[in-house]
Amino acid sequence: MILDREIYFPFPFHKRVYLFIKKFFYILVRFLGRPTWGRPKAGVKLNIEKQDLVLLVDEEGKLRCKTCRSCVEICPTQCLELSSRAEKETPQSFNFKPLDCMYCSLCEEVCPESAIAMISSSNTSGSYDQTWIRDLNYLGFREELNEGKGLSLEELKELRK
Repeated sequence: MILDREIYFPFPFHKRVYLFIKKFFYILVRFLGRPTWGRPKAGVKLNIEKQDLVLLVDEEGKLRCKTCRSCVEICPTQCLELSSRAEKETPQSFNFKPLDCMYCSLCEEVCPESAIAMISSSNTSGSYDQTWIRDLNYLGFREELNEGKGLSLEELKELRK
């Protein structure tokens, strides 16, 4: 006896492929468990230490930054703004938006002059006297960084020990 095609294949081809893939992933998740991509594993302590961006100075007390703009280009959240008159010159303005930053440290890794660093910060966020855009003077020469003289590369290494 020859049966109609609809009895063997009650659904169109694309519906059968969809059902196969759905069933395949259902079985995969049942046997292997839920994927944990990007989630912390059980028992691992999270680093919730507050960090802040710092512009480093050289031995003469001048900023190490030479406005190559590699930090601005690599930043995934575009929280850095940099401007200067010419290339290979200290920046005229350097703005950092801490609310936009996700503290990935890509800017620190990509900087050829080692002019940017992320350090742990002791000040409280959200105080009423803070502004939410940090400028060049705050990032490089605030009072908590070596009494306003700036932080050198050697002092940064001592801080991170």
